[in-house]
Amino acid sequence: MVTATNATATFVGRSGRMYNIDVYISDVVAAFTTLNPYGAAVATSQKFWVAPEDVVLTDLAIVTGPTIMVGLTPTSNDAPLTKYNLRIANFLNTLTTRTKLAIGWKAGNNVSFLQF
Repeated sequence: MVTATNATATFVGRSGRMYNIDVYISDVVAAFTTLNPYGAAVATSQKFWVAPEDVVLTDLAIVTGPTIMVGLTPTSNDAPLTKYNLRIANFLNTLTTRTKLAIGWKAGNNVSFLQF
């Protein structure tokens, strides 16, 4: 049974501005998440967020673990950043010791996550 869930991805821009982007995780392997910078992300939200400036992903807080897929691969303009496979178990929002992140995107690039 598929268990969709939500997350918040926190980015910090070169300017120091913080961006909290809502993420919808459909729990389908090889599917993209959807993202929404303006409120709750849902299945019909965009599959990417355009970085308004150079940004770094500093935190990913996932509400609950899905049942089918086990992680997310960040992508830039649909190209996987495979050295950064993020295991869901390490990013549950109940963990006070979530892994610290420092994954960067250039201004104007599409930020997205591929489920695996």
